[in-house]
Amino acid sequence: MGSEMCIRDSKMATKCDEEFDLIKFFKGKAEVWLYFNVKQHKVSKKVIDNVAVCLKCWVKVKCPGGTTNLTSHVGRHHPHNLVPKLLK
Repeated sequence: MGSEMCIRDSKMATKCDEEFDLIKFFKGKAEVWLYFNVKQHKVSKKVIDNVAVCLKCWVKVKCPGGTTNLTSHVGRHHPHNLVPKLLK
């Protein structure tokens, strides 16, 4: 219950997530993944790929089926860091 509660209840990646490592994970070719990592359980190595952690501000962003939420987050919170392809 400990770490799972932290993951669900907090919008920020924190020390309570110590059972997880942040890893690079590309679900596709979208360049927005350059700004995000996903969590991987240290013991089971299971990747939690429906939530990504922003590398700029450590906010967790849901990405259940695509990269729309990730792109929106970067555009809204880090527009000065966008790679040209993400600017529309």
